[in-house]
Amino acid sequence: MKPALLPLLALLLCAVPGASANSAASAGTYTDRDGKAHAWHVDENNTLIWDDAPYIPFGAMIIPRYLYRTTDANFALDRQMLETARQHGIEDMYLNSVWSRPVEHTQRLLDLFETLGFRYGLQLASTSQTFEPGYLISADQGLVHSETPGKVEFKPKAAETLKDDETLQAWYAIIGTVSGSLIKTGRIEGGKEGFAVEIKNRHPGGVDVKFVVRSGTKRWIMENPAHRTEFLKQLKPGPNFRFLIDPIANEYGPPRNFLPTSDEWRAAFVAWMQERYETVPALISAWGLPPASLNTFAEAAQLVPLVSGEAKSSWWNAGYVVNDSTGKTFAVEMSRSRMWLDMCEVREVFLRRRVASVTAHFRSVFDVPIVAKRHGQSSRLWVNERGTRGIDGLGMEAYGTGEELAYFNGAATWGEVAQNPQPVWSLVTESNPIHWHDKHIVFRNRQQLHDDMNRLLEMGAKGVFMFGIGLQAGVGDNNWTVFDLQHDPRQEEWLATFGRAARADTRWLAHKPTMAFLYPPQPKDARAFLSSALPDYGLTGDWQGSVGIAKFGRNHWAVPVSDPEGLPNVIHSATLMDSPILIWEKNRLEKTVPAAQRALVENRLNPIPVPADGGWADRFGEAPVDPVKITIREIAPGVEAVTWTDAAGQTTVRLQATGPKAVTVRVNRGAVSGANAGKLLIRQPGAPAEAAAEPGRFPLTATLPPLALTQRAFRLENRGIGRTRVDFKRAVGPAPDSLEIAGSGLDDIAVDVVKE
Repeated sequence: MKPALLPLLALLLCAVPGASANSAASAGTYTDRDGKAHAWHVDENNTLIWDDAPYIPFGAMIIPRYLYRTTDANFALDRQMLETARQHGIEDMYLNSVWSRPVEHTQRLLDLFETLGFRYGLQLASTSQTFEPGYLISADQGLVHSETPGKVEFKPKAAETLKDDETLQAWYAIIGTVSGSLIKTGRIEGGKEGFAVEIKNRHPGGVDVKFVVRSGTKRWIMENPAHRTEFLKQLKPGPNFRFLIDPIANEYGPPRNFLPTSDEWRAAFVAWMQERYETVPALISAWGLPPASLNTFAEAAQLVPLVSGEAKSSWWNAGYVVNDSTGKTFAVEMSRSRMWLDMCEVREVFLRRRVASVTAHFRSVFDVPIVAKRHGQSSRLWVNERGTRGIDGLGMEAYGTGEELAYFNGAATWGEVAQNPQPVWSLVTESNPIHWHDKHIVFRNRQQLHDDMNRLLEMGAKGVFMFGIGLQAGVGDNNWTVFDLQHDPRQEEWLATFGRAARADTRWLAHKPTMAFLYPPQPKDARAFLSSALPDYGLTGDWQGSVGIAKFGRNHWAVPVSDPEGLPNVIHSATLMDSPILIWEKNRLEKTVPAAQRALVENRLNPIPVPADGGWADRFGEAPVDPVKITIREIAPGVEAVTWTDAAGQTTVRLQATGPKAVTVRVNRGAVSGANAGKLLIRQPGAPAEAAAEPGRFPLTATLPPLALTQRAFRLENRGIGRTRVDFKRAVGPAPDSLEIAGSGLDDIAVDVVKE
């Protein structure tokens, strides 16, 4: 009698410290080094609430020189850089990649953050990865055609790094190119030179030889990163510490085209199959295997996909798999086989369990939100298991400007945030508008920054960290010159001012993006072993390629999701309804999403038309509006006015000179709203940053200091993209001091330049 297998959820939770349905919410209490407790949680609007107030950061990632070249001189340079950012109004930073640095060096920087009044986070990065054996599964890699008898050779990339005494293993299959008949399979070993098999006989049309290499990946998630938790235990952050970022690795994504083979993985796979299919015959049918080909789920977990027929071949509906333990091969009816889709799903579910374990260990040291950077294709990795706590926040790595921000990891991130069964913090962990061919520093002007910030907030972000400050520190070259805010510190003021406006009226925090959710996703490795006759059915969520996300109508986006339960505006392709391969997804959709909330679309290409019925046109007809209301205008010659209003109706106006000369202005009530102005609070140019605004009244006169920019020479140098020693000059410098007026009825103030 075989032992009973644990249900999948129990198996996946058994190693997670403290995991239970009651601990799934993103909430906790952080105790700082002074013993003070700070309660926090993520609310239903995906905002981090800290000490009973929304935490809404607008800051940057910083790479300190001191962590890479540890000298007092570099620490002084880092301090100067941070002081400049603080003087320009930046209040939030996170420290890049601290795990491999001496604890005392990291602690010195944390103390500096506290001294200067920064709220801050720590990026761990590259902390929790390990090796996992397994096979590379691909439709075309390792496929070699031969017309004549003789030796057929293949050298995989993994062979290039082997030592002289090391070897690789692979399965090979020899198939008649025309007939699709399986001629021979076997296991083979090879060294630095790769693999070779001998074709003894001539076959009409030649043969295809497929090599499936067993090499493994170093990008598997370990169960317990004890060496990293020990590092964290030695740190003593203060009351301004807010979060940990990148618990696995920088911008981690699960390995693709990879079939694990460890005993632990296969045990989890067996449990998953038993829960999904219940009986072996049901699995055999779903995988397109011959009847009675398997006796147990354990045998199914040993199968390795080898090769399948191309779309226009005579054997388009045939594929072959091999039992990794016995060497026995089976033919597969590809038109109904979802074998590889199941393998990919379990791979992500397994790694998601590892994420829960890793974050639980880190959380046992510092009970603060743990944030992952979401980059690349959509997956289940950052969608927490129901009843299990994993990540507490998900960050967009959104690059470019304008609409590019949505394509480059922006919109697809919200798709994963929205799927989480408990709310997680939604934020931007990296963003920058620069392209490598641009010859300027970060943003071109204040308006571009404001527009891009609003686009990011419209896609669901509740705070933004730019990439970045001090970016040349890690590698000592100029690769990231144009991305670095420190080279033009007035942009730090632009960012900080937008942040002030966002925090002044927080009603926008209730905003959630109007998006369509396309179910199921179609990752790039889906066709590694999938029927070539199956039409495309989903999006990848990737920032590369034309099918990552799609425009939905004129003004909105369609993004891929792995689980449609509880989501509004779910769309699906006709392929989902028609193919037996996707019958599980079809049943899942019909079970979890009411018909009124889902719609069939004809294709996955840009743009997807909005369905005319069911209220879709009403929901998606209007263009999104800017969440934060902040205006920029030239209010007088050489004078820029930046204006916003808080939730109580009080307006703030900042007046700055935009030219190289000081400007004296006289400010008075306007013809309309100015007459209703009540009490004023005024901060004169040159007032100390810590000084409070003083009461005042109209009319008032002030001299605005000049915008003192300096022409500086910069160099672009990135050999990876062919940018070698591109020199340019740019006018950069600090933000000039401003005159700031706060009060009611300031929408129509009059500003006149006083002639000397």
